[in-house]
Amino acid sequence: MDIPLKIRLSQQLHALHGFRIVRFQDNYLTDPDLHWYVLIRVPQEAHFLVIIITSEINKRISFYRNTRKPRATECLVKIDNDVFSFLTKPSIIECNQTKYLNIEEIVHRVDEAKGFTIRKEQVPDYLRKVIVSAILRSPLMSRFKGDKAKAANPL
Repeated sequence: MDIPLKIRLSQQLHALHGFRIVRFQDNYLTDPDLHWYVLIRVPQEAHFLVIIITSEINKRISFYRNTRKPRATECLVKIDNDVFSFLTKPSIIECNQTKYLNIEEIVHRVDEAKGFTIRKEQVPDYLRKVIVSAILRSPLMSRFKGDKAKAANPL
């Protein structure tokens, strides 16, 4: 008998620590595509900071300039396939949109039909520092989320 995806996913998430790259289709997004995310496990909690990776760089920059939040563009962490081989084009880690979710909330967001993938690659130390710094500097993120990111990877 196969174990349902939601139970397997919950077990996998409970076992994750540190910074991990995952891929899933978020039921809360209107976009039907699978997306890459950075998951940061918050120490001593069953929570993660969840940050989307997107290739829509110009769209994000324009959005923040048009909403009069130009400092937010400094919190878009640029990456490419030199950092993560699975990326097919230059992308950003969108630190201004960091979510603080518990394991059950993540499980609920995953589209079961499209599954959930955990990459084996580790997030490099320098990139961990850049991500935490971007969350702390973001004019759109609360100090609470910044403190959680800092606890996961002290600068």
